[in-house]
Amino acid sequence: MNERPSVVTDERVLAVLRGAALEQLSLPDEQLARLRPDAVLEEVLELDSMAQVILIMEIEEAYGMRFEPEDMERIRTVGDLIRVVRERATQEPKEAVSA
Repeated sequence: MNERPSVVTDERVLAVLRGAALEQLSLPDEQLARLRPDAVLEEVLELDSMAQVILIMEIEEAYGMRFEPEDMERIRTVGDLIRVVRERATQEPKEAVSA
C-alpha cells in the first residue's frame, strides 16, 4: 500500500478500508458504498475467510500495526474495526525483545 496515514480519523480508516477492498479484492462500487459504521462487515462485504485475512493484512500494513486475536473477536461492524484501529494507533509500539 501507499504511505502510512499520519492521522487516524474515522473517515480516514474508512477510506483505507474502502481502498483495500477495491484494490486487493476488486469489490464493486455498490458493495463499497454500503460500508458505513453500522454495517456488519461479513454481511456487507460477503468475504470468504481468505479475503478477510487479505483485508485485515492491508489495514495492518497501512497503519503499521498488528491486530491481536482478541481484537479480531471484537470486530463485527465497520465501526468496531474503526475503533480497534484507532485504539491500536494510539498505543506505543512494542519493542522487539532480543535474546
